[in-house]
Amino acid sequence: MTWTRVYSSPQQHLTALMVDLLVNNGIEAVIVSKRESMYPIGFYEAHVPASKLKEAIAIVDAAINEAIQDKS
Repeated sequence: MTWTRVYSSPQQHLTALMVDLLVNNGIEAVIVSKRESMYPIGFYEAHVPASKLKEAIAIVDAAINEAIQDKS
């Protein structure tokens, strides 16, 4: 199975929220750490199976748009 990045953030908890959202919507998802071990720089990424990428993008985009509207 090929995994593809659908979301990334320097904050682990935001990536974990996206992974939970994807899993709750029936899409298998995992967190991949791209952080430098010696320094606090880098990102956390949410990866999904490539076959589910379009569906995952729609879910992530909807969540981000909802969060932006809530702040307005």
